[in-house]
Amino acid sequence: MKTSMSKKLLSLFIAVVFCATTFAISEASADKAYAEEGVSLVRDTVEMNYYPKWKVGNTEWLAEPPDVEIDLGSVQSTDPEVASVIFDEHMGDGGAYLIKTKKAGSATLTFNAAPYGTGDWVQTSVNVISRKWVRPCATFKIGSKYYTKKFTNKFYYSISKKVSGKLYVKARKGWKLINITKSSKKTYEQKYLKNRQKVTLTKRYCLIVSFKKKGTDIHRYVYLDCNY
Repeated sequence: MKTSMSKKLLSLFIAVVFCATTFAISEASADKAYAEEGVSLVRDTVEMNYYPKWKVGNTEWLAEPPDVEIDLGSVQSTDPEVASVIFDEHMGDGGAYLIKTKKAGSATLTFNAAPYGTGDWVQTSVNVISRKWVRPCATFKIGSKYYTKKFTNKFYYSISKKVSGKLYVKARKGWKLINITKSSKKTYEQKYLKNRQKVTLTKRYCLIVSFKKKGTDIHRYVYLDCNY
């Protein structure tokens, strides 16, 4: 039950982030496998986190029906410990194809993909970069409540009651705070917040805080969910 619920929460996080923030898949960087309508099937590069102490978090969304079908029997990886492809029926409405990682590193996945139900298979390659999770925030606080250590081993933490107070987020050394978003898990509506402003987090709302590692294009997110 715990594992199933964690998967559902991860699925919800993916929906919120992809629909309500700038962490959207760019078609310009997608793989050159196309459906007849010209829609990209998968990304050509996937960057993901590796969580040594949070095994259920070691997956990243790749594709899902009814858009894409992947022949799992055709999947090959240059390093299966870094990247493999699985299908999880609990993700999304009809399941989803996920990239699974067991350690940090780089690997290339190759497999056959097609617009779902067409049988028009195209050999596809995806470069995967798996990076060990590092908490990007030095301080995460609402009112007198500190949540900083909750993100030491994972990006996600759920609270079981309403919280209200001044929001204060400080980036860890070497990282820069990009933005803070309050999102509705029901409507996906979002509101950008300023640091040090008062915030009230109620049921079915969440905070997504974005960070960027200085001197790189590496982004990290921490996600505080109000779920009661």
